[in-house]
Amino acid sequence: MPRATEPSELLAKLFEIPGPERLDVVRPTKVALNNLDQEWSQLRSADDVARDWCWATVADDPDVFAVRDELGGVLALWRACRPIITLQKRVFYRLDNIEVKPGERGRALGRFVLALVAFRAIELAAQRIILAAPPERVAWYQSVGAVDASDLRWKYPAELKALQFEETLVLNMKEVASALEVKK
Repeated sequence: MPRATEPSELLAKLFEIPGPERLDVVRPTKVALNNLDQEWSQLRSADDVARDWCWATVADDPDVFAVRDELGGVLALWRACRPIITLQKRVFYRLDNIEVKPGERGRALGRFVLALVAFRAIELAAQRIILAAPPERVAWYQSVGAVDASDLRWKYPAELKALQFEETLVLNMKEVASALEVKK
């Protein structure tokens, strides 16, 4: 399987979010993901929905990205194993997994990472983002604008809830990411 479906402009950008923190986006290697799995598994709480998740197993998926701080420490990851899907004649970026490093959650970082996902979605000509969220995360996704997507006839695990970010919100989130880009 190819390393990426398409190149990404995100990989050449530097962002600054309130904190202040300068962040960049990279495609993590399998070795880096193995190291993160070891580190983050120690930081996740017993009731964390990502408690047993292993990022190294998806290292070869088409769209895997890491958000790093200025020292190269990974603060967040996301992946899309099949980035683009069409449902009811609408093009979606299918977000399969997203995780902010334990200890970094509850800040603006999660919203910023979603803005980067929106940037990537638009880059691949998707108008919307779709994801299947665990029940424990549904309220958070809804608080940042996600709406129910169960009517789209998308197949996803029964224990999860289908959510989508609609076109206008995806465009707005992409603009947020662009506004936070450090101009060279």
